Amino acid sequence: MPAIERYDGPTFRVLRRYLATTPPDTLVSYIISAEHGLIDVKQPISCYERTMTSDRAGELRQTVHQGLTEAIDRLRPTSVMLLMGKRYAHTLAGAEWRSTFETVPIVGGSLGRQVAVLHDWLYGAPPPCALVPPPPADVEWCWRGIHLPTGREALLAAARDVLERSAETLPPVNSWYVEIDRQRVPLKWLVSQLTGLSVGSFHSGDARRLLGRFGVEVSRA
Repeated sequence: MPAIERYDGPTFRVLRRYLATTPPDTLVSYIISAEHGLIDVKQPISCYERTMTSDRAGELRQTVHQGLTEAIDRLRPTSVMLLMGKRYAHTLAGAEWRSTFETVPIVGGSLGRQVAVLHDWLYGAPPPCALVPPPPADVEWCWRGIHLPTGREALLAAARDVLERSAETLPPVNSWYVEIDRQRVPLKWLVSQLTGLSVGSFHSGDARRLLGRFGVEVSRA
């Protein structure tokens, strides 16, 4: 099947949604594959088990450099984004492209940050954070079987308790955050602490909608 369908991580889902609603020539995308090297997203590929390693990245480096250089010189794009983790970034070590771009930054970091940066680059802005009327203060709210504090102020009070207990272990903000007493708190981490659910068991969109129900604003870093 086409490579864009074969791979199914969060960044590929964002890319597929964008490509489904835009003219075909708006965006040209390539994938660095541990098996095939640099390929067009439309190229049909079979399922494979090879993973990217430092040695494999070294083997692919020359062909990846050459392929990207030729693509940029041919297409003359108005902007370029390189999105990948550390292992894949090794295929671009020492790259110097002959193009109109003096530098082409590589976006790495956590998967959440990569998804956020990709979305904003494609659409030009973060997704909207719609607030809805919060539940009444005396009505208990249940989310995924977890009973949450009643009302916005009770939820924020619980969040402050979490922050007080976790001041030394608060993770950095990569994409979405909630501002509490002028402190930026990672969205998914906060919801995980409030519910006891692991951060991998729900998406940022789920967490945004949940806090939106309480009238709590969520912002993009």
